[in-house]
Amino acid sequence: MGDQHSDNNKLHDIELDPFAGEYEPDPFADEGNRSATTHSDDEALFLNETAESAPPQPEKRYNIGMISAIALIAVAAIGYLSISEEKQPIEHAAKIEKDKPDSAATASTQTEMAKVEAAKVEAAKVEAAKVEAAKVEAAKVEAAKVEAAKVEAAKVEAAKVEAAKVEAAKVEAAKVEAAKVEAAKVEAAKVEAAKVEAAKVEAAKVEAAKVEAEKTDKPVNAMQSIAPASADSGSWVIYLSSASSKKSALQQVARIKASAIDVETVPVKVKGRTVHRIKLQRMLNREDAELTRDFLAKKLHLNKPWIEQQSL
Repeated sequence: MGDQHSDNNKLHDIELDPFAGEYEPDPFADEGNRSATTHSDDEALFLNETAESAPPQPEKRYNIGMISAIALIAVAAIGYLSISEEKQPIEHAAKIEKDKPDSAATASTQTEMAKVEAAKVEAAKVEAAKVEAAKVEAAKVEAAKVEAAKVEAAKVEAAKVEAAKVEAAKVEAAKVEAAKVEAAKVEAAKVEAAKVEAAKVEAAKVEAAKVEAEKTDKPVNAMQSIAPASADSGSWVIYLSSASSKKSALQQVARIKASAIDVETVPVKVKGRTVHRIKLQRMLNREDAELTRDFLAKKLHLNKPWIEQQSL
């Protein structure tokens, strides 16, 4: 732009004073690219113009045609420069426009890029959701394992408690059984001791009976009178005991018969009620009856047996 302005100033000076000073054959000699526009006096200004058709020029006088040509050239140069100045921003704008990408393509590209970016964001969200879900699932699995371990531990503890209860029950049962066995042993020992004591008492009674028999032969006769083979020898009956019920009387009869003594029950009315008396089946004379009564009272531990005479 600086060079164009300088050229314009030079042309302007020539137009204002074309006759001032001597004509300079090359007013644009300072620019090499424009040297082709400079003409000498001997050259034709137009294609159909020859050197012979040029009018004669007075010496040291300016050629009007040449001046006109120079003026035309100046005007053309100014026009060219003006067009160049106007064309330059247009070309620049065109270049910018050319360099500018297509708006639709740009919008499509931007939309595509936005979609890609959105897809990336969505993929990142999905991935984050998967990771979070995996963490939650892992936490659930871990919690399930812990809960299962607790349940298993509770089961083991319950099994231990149950086993302890069973063992304690077994020990307790063993203790009870041992106590029963011990009690049975004690009871057996007591029974055995009672048997031994009873045997001793019985032996003592037998011994006492023997002693008594040695003193007199009357008890022997009395014992002989009790034997089943013996017949009645008198009219006296020996009543060993009595009972208010027949059942009790029968029980006493069974106990006395165990000692090989034949007895029976006899129902008797006493003061309006029935009493069951246990009497010896044989009748004896008074003396034998009294001896036999005393002997049986001691032998059978009877409470006051008595004798009665029966009418024949």
